[in-house]
Amino acid sequence: MTPIDIAAGKPRRLILAANSAAALAVTPDGRTLYVASRAGMVTPVDVATGKPGRPISVPEPSALAVTPDGRTLFAITRANTVTPIAIPAGQPGKAITVGPIPAALAVAPDGRTLYVAINNDQNVLPIDIATRLPGRPIPVGRYLMAIAVTPDGRTLYAADGDDNMVAVLHPAISKPTPQSRPPGITAPGGARPDRPASNALPTGSADASRALRRNPTTQLCPGRPERCLAPPSVRGWVDCAA
Repeated sequence: MTPIDIAAGKPRRLILAANSAAALAVTPDGRTLYVASRAGMVTPVDVATGKPGRPISVPEPSALAVTPDGRTLFAITRANTVTPIAIPAGQPGKAITVGPIPAALAVAPDGRTLYVAINNDQNVLPIDIATRLPGRPIPVGRYLMAIAVTPDGRTLYAADGDDNMVAVLHPAISKPTPQSRPPGITAPGGARPDRPASNALPTGSADASRALRRNPTTQLCPGRPERCLAPPSVRGWVDCAA
């Protein structure tokens, strides 16, 4: 593992923390870095000294997320579950079954909800952190790679690798159904021609916004005509709800 001095833009001394490292997460106080290893463990590392602590046994963890209060670490495992880990004690709790091939995690800023991107189910699954109970899945896309929540907790972004787009979700407001996918932003390069996204027009289409206005049935989030936050200056991005 390589720490990088952001101000200087230079790498520091390597830290030998785990074999086959797959994911990282830092506690809110900045004191501890957790390293997920596909060898079957999560290792805490003291940020100040670079010294690894006692590894925590977790079945092939592939993604990590820490709650804002710094008391719980969540880890995706090979068993299609998410394991909560009490920190700093490092005690794993009861695994939460989430669905086939979970790929990414994100915690809401208020610490109440954990979002899990599920590849095979093509959705984002919200989990109540207090009760550990999954909520209603939010349909998104075919191949979810990453998710992120804005600081105000009102918007969730999901990277859909198969459609080459980023879905824009409003988990506290919208109520998507399997027939109504959320709006999205196509990445440079456009949606895949062999699998056109139902919620994005081909990149570079001059008729993108006109097509949406001309055919109301293509509105992607009924009752929420907001734009997709696509920067107009970035070539190849489509405003899918103009």
